[in-house]
Amino acid sequence: MRSEATPLVIDYMSTEFRQDPWPLYTALRQEEPIHWSEKQQCYFLSKFKHIKQILLDTENFTVEHPFRTTRHLFGSTIIDMDGKKHSERRPIMSNQFKPSAMQKGMEDAVRQVIKRIVDGIPSGREVDFIQEVAIPIPMTIIMEAIGLPAEDAMWVYHKMRPIIIHLDNPKSHFQAALEASDELYAYIENFVRGGTSRGMIAHFRAAVEKGQWTQEDMNRHILLLLSAGSETTACSIANIMAILLDKPEELARVMEDGEYLKSAVQESLRWQPPLHTTTRICKKDYELDGVVIPKGKFVILLLASANRDEEMYDNPAQWIPSRKEKANLSFSMGSHNCLGFNLAKLELEETFLQLFNRFSGVKLAQKERPVIQGQTFRIPQKLLLTFS
Repeated sequence: MRSEATPLVIDYMSTEFRQDPWPLYTALRQEEPIHWSEKQQCYFLSKFKHIKQILLDTENFTVEHPFRTTRHLFGSTIIDMDGKKHSERRPIMSNQFKPSAMQKGMEDAVRQVIKRIVDGIPSGREVDFIQEVAIPIPMTIIMEAIGLPAEDAMWVYHKMRPIIIHLDNPKSHFQAALEASDELYAYIENFVRGGTSRGMIAHFRAAVEKGQWTQEDMNRHILLLLSAGSETTACSIANIMAILLDKPEELARVMEDGEYLKSAVQESLRWQPPLHTTTRICKKDYELDGVVIPKGKFVILLLASANRDEEMYDNPAQWIPSRKEKANLSFSMGSHNCLGFNLAKLELEETFLQLFNRFSGVKLAQKERPVIQGQTFRIPQKLLLTFS
C-alpha cells in the first residue's frame, strides 16, 4: 500500500489518464486493488477476481440508482434495472442477438453492409478511416437490424453526438443531450407509428401488443440500441487498425491468415477495450477481501484493468494473439453482459477479413502516431490511412 504522503489519485479528466491509464491501473492492482477515492466518493476495483465477484453478485450489488447518467438520458431501460423487471424485459432484446437469431439472415446482412462500405474505399487515396469506415459499418448495421432506413445512419450518428459526449463527461452537454434525445425519439416514433414491419421493430411491437413493454419502453430501447450498438464497435474497429499499424510484422501475418486475424481481434479487445468501466451500487454493507464497502456507495469496476491482471494472464501488458488465456471482461459478465457481443464479434472479424481480402497494403497517411484515448469511449482522435 502507498503511504498517505503519496496516495493513489484517479483523475478521469486529466490528459494523462485519458491518454495512458495503464500505469495507474497497474499501481492499483499491485498496491490498492480496492481503492477508496475521496475525490470521487466511490470505490475503484482493479483486479479480475474482485470485479468478476461483483458482476455476478446481484444480491449485494445493483445497477439501479435514480441519478445514473443513463437513467437521465434514456429513462428506465434494462441497463439500469435488476431483479424481476430486468429478467422479464432483457429477453425481448437479447433474443434478437442469439446466434440462432443472427443466422436467420442477420449474418448475411452484416456481410453485405461491410462489403458495400469496403468496396467504396478508394485505392491510393487518403481515407479518414474513422469517419468513412469505422463509424458507418456498425451504424448502418444496427439501423438495418432495428428496421430503420440505412440511408439515415450518419444523420442519426451525428444527432447522437451530444448524448455520447455527455456520457463521456456527465458534467457537460446535458441540455444538448436532452434535446438530441427528444429529436431522436421523434424520429423513432415516426417509423414505429408508421407501421414499419422490418427488423427488430416488428418484434418489439409484438412485445408492446402483449403488454410486455409500453410504447415508451420500445422507443427508449431503440435509442439505447442505436448508441450501444454502434459506439463501442466503431471504437474497436479503429483501435484494432491502430494496433496493427503499430506492429508491421503482425499486420502482415494478419493480412495472410484469417484464423490468426480472429485471434488478433480477440486479443485487441482484451488489450485495448473501447469501454474501460462499468458501475455498481452496494445494496448493503459488504466485505471484500477485508475491506468493508458501505451500503449505498458507488463501485467503479475497471474492466480494462482486469484484462491486464497479472494473476490472470502471462505478460498481460503485451499484445499476444496466440495467448491461451482467451477470457476477458471487455463485454462484461453476468446478467448485464453486453447482449450484442455476438454481433460485435462478427462485425469486427468480417470488417478486417474483407479489408484484407480487397487490399494488400495499408499505411498511415498522417505524421502523428494514433493514440487510443478517451474517458468513457476510447478511440484515436484521428486515423488517416492509404490502402493499396
